[in-house]
Amino acid sequence: MDKYLKALENYYSSEQRPYIELDSAKQIYQSIFNKGLKNSELKMVITGSPGSGKTTMLDQLALELTRSKSGIPIFISLSNYSSSLERLIDRSIGRFDADLSFNTLKNEKKQPIWFLFDGLDEVPSSLYKQFIGELKELVINNNHQHIVFTSRKQFELDDVFSRWDITNINPLSSKEIMDYIGERVDKKEIKSLLSSPHFFPVLSSPLMLSSIIKAVDKGKVKDNYLQTQIASYMGWRGQTKSFLSSGIDKNTLNNTLEALAIDSVLNELVWLETDYVKSIICREFGHKTDVVYDAVINMDPIQVDENRIRFRHKSYQTAYCARYLIKKLSNIESFLISTDTVFSKSNGKLVIEDMFLEANNGQRRIILSKASRHVIKHLNNSLPNIVNSVVLEDSDANQMNDSILSLVKTAASALDRNDKRRRDIIVFALHGFNTRGEWKNTLAAILGQETDGEKYIFHPWDYGDFKISILNPFSRRKKVKEFQSFYNQTLDMYPIKPEVCVIAHSFGTFILGNSIKRFPELNFDRVILLGSVLKSDFPWVKLKSRVNKVLNLVGGSDTALIIAKWIPGLGSAGRDGFLEQPTFLHEHKEEYSDHSDLFGSNYIKSKWIPFIRNGVLPQNK
Repeated sequence: MDKYLKALENYYSSEQRPYIELDSAKQIYQSIFNKGLKNSELKMVITGSPGSGKTTMLDQLALELTRSKSGIPIFISLSNYSSSLERLIDRSIGRFDADLSFNTLKNEKKQPIWFLFDGLDEVPSSLYKQFIGELKELVINNNHQHIVFTSRKQFELDDVFSRWDITNINPLSSKEIMDYIGERVDKKEIKSLLSSPHFFPVLSSPLMLSSIIKAVDKGKVKDNYLQTQIASYMGWRGQTKSFLSSGIDKNTLNNTLEALAIDSVLNELVWLETDYVKSIICREFGHKTDVVYDAVINMDPIQVDENRIRFRHKSYQTAYCARYLIKKLSNIESFLISTDTVFSKSNGKLVIEDMFLEANNGQRRIILSKASRHVIKHLNNSLPNIVNSVVLEDSDANQMNDSILSLVKTAASALDRNDKRRRDIIVFALHGFNTRGEWKNTLAAILGQETDGEKYIFHPWDYGDFKISILNPFSRRKKVKEFQSFYNQTLDMYPIKPEVCVIAHSFGTFILGNSIKRFPELNFDRVILLGSVLKSDFPWVKLKSRVNKVLNLVGGSDTALIIAKWIPGLGSAGRDGFLEQPTFLHEHKEEYSDHSDLFGSNYIKSKWIPFIRNGVLPQNK
């Protein structure tokens, strides 16, 4: 137990942890901490918008518990939930002490256990019901223990949380922001702040406000504190949400990721074969190859697929490549060669931008004075405010570099750039009439991994058992109306509409097609149809304003559709194709495939995902 608690304290007090000095969350986590001391068992959910500091608060709570020896924290990232809650808890404990298990830990009588569950909204929707059942069992079997969840605000909480304390991390009001800023701002700057369009969007986040205030307080002593904290946040969060052992040297791992990033950017590779990765690690670290490789594949930035790996998001790849280039500044000649080569690659411009954002002002001045003309021109075009702030830094006329307004502009620029680079894609899934769509579970797991700068938001729709009712046109019409309601309720959750895609199988294609026909508000960016029971004369041309791209996967040996086309209202487009062939409709035929043959995980990865992501069509043989 002592080994576990000591490893926890060392980890959460590490200098590599960002925002360790912030006080924005103190009031809330201190309240949680005190409630836990007073009550025999605490049950709480902390809600807030992305970036409000929910996970950072759990970090701080874990540190306070270990320092005060008043509880045993277990940090559990629910984005890793896949099969068993107890197994997930065991793996979370194993990061800090491989010899300790949950069964051993819960027998500890001296201190209560604190379950710190991060990201309730990140539990795969197809597994949510199973997770809630396991959670109820955990609550019943672990009296006098404390359980704290974090979740995004718009997430609908299950009834199991109805009697729990709910704590919201609300955006700060203008008055609260100004009270917090206090004497740090003169009257002239207050006027500039209040008139800035970035004022409320940036400073209403407690985490961002505290970061900016801390940066101002540090002044010239620690140049660009804000930028370094934002840069280190990504690496830290990738580690704390993974199963990476806390005993592995983080510098070694970061250096490895940088080496893999620069190699994949220069060679324009997405996937890196295992042997190739190990050769890079061997080149950098020699005898540690297997140990480092095993650690790297357990980091959140890395996705593993059989005998190959890739960066889970393009932003991970570009950020680690940028850090590699910054280190090259110690050798200007090498830096110039590296930046020019990187700039010429497909992801090169993003890397150069990340490099400039993560560099401190001293490094930025070197970049602007030494980099090639085309690199500087790109930085001027893509990051004009930050470039200008560096150019004007020594001017007597510019006294705002360490001011709050200057930092707010920098933060707003970084946030806006991140928003533009990441796409949110809603994926609906409609199963067939004879099954409840087990393929949706496979798809949910793949969507959680197959990202490249996108976030897939999976919304499967289960309309229940419909075997006999398929013959009843009134029952069919009712299901079409129910899907319209599901669609609208889902889209209402997102103030900024994401891209919308849908995958439908068998009778699900009937529901989808007729919903698009009946309800003008149903619009889709990309549609995949499998075993479609729509009629071959479905009027796609008249519906061209409601769908951007359709992929009809045709099974040439689909026996079920031979019967389906004799049922009034149904057809066999999943076997015979559509008669109308507008430019946005594409058909890919698998000559020998039957009605439910196209659900294999490798087929999903190679045919579905590229289309859902960017509309990339399968190649017809």
